[in-house]
Amino acid sequence: MKKLISILLSMILFVSVLSIGRDEVHAKTVKAPSKFETSSEEYSNTLTWNKVKGVTGYVLYLKNDDGKFVKEYTTKHNSIIHSNLEPDTEYSYKVKSYIKKKNKTTYSKYSKTITIRTQVKTEQNLYTFMTTEARSNVKSVGIFIKNKSSKKIEIQETGYLVDSDYSSFTRSLTLVKIIDDKITYPKSIIIEPDKSEMVLFKVKGDPTWYDKDSTMVFDYNYSGKLFRHFANTFENSLYIETEIQQ
Repeated sequence: MKKLISILLSMILFVSVLSIGRDEVHAKTVKAPSKFETSSEEYSNTLTWNKVKGVTGYVLYLKNDDGKFVKEYTTKHNSIIHSNLEPDTEYSYKVKSYIKKKNKTTYSKYSKTITIRTQVKTEQNLYTFMTTEARSNVKSVGIFIKNKSSKKIEIQETGYLVDSDYSSFTRSLTLVKIIDDKITYPKSIIIEPDKSEMVLFKVKGDPTWYDKDSTMVFDYNYSGKLFRHFANTFENSLYIETEIQQ
């Protein structure tokens, strides 16, 4: 009986070894990605590699704080943009190819480790000045914006006037320009370096209330990237009023 059990265990072990061997051989036929190209922005990294023939897709692994590589993305494409990152920070990646057939997924070995550093954050010297006068039934609001950066900024066409005390006073805004008493609706307004401008927004919907507890929120494009600015009367100390007189 003991001899029979011993023979059965030997057979099970032999079959297991064969199975493992077949899986390893099959895995070797799946090539790992190579020939990597990388680029970075302040808050994202782009990673591109050669297309591996015959694979179903790829898995991107990110090195965590413990030094281990964990699965981050799965994609069918040979390029990934990793977003929402910290500026001036190194991120390390590895990539695997995989083939999926009949509900079975087989992976390649890891690619080499690719390390990318995000770019240093570009600081914009953008200053705003808002009136502290309380007003009701406001149909439009204006804000002085001073561009003290080295490149132009492009104010986007929509914004918000947010009241910290009463949410019912919050309104969406649309960029407007008044030329010869005619109202136009530009897609954006450009402010050149070391220039300032009174930027007007029309209140969408019903008129609203504006006071010192209100905050204007607007987006602007700077050097090909979109940023958001929150302006209120408490920031007026950052703005030298005489600078708006060109």
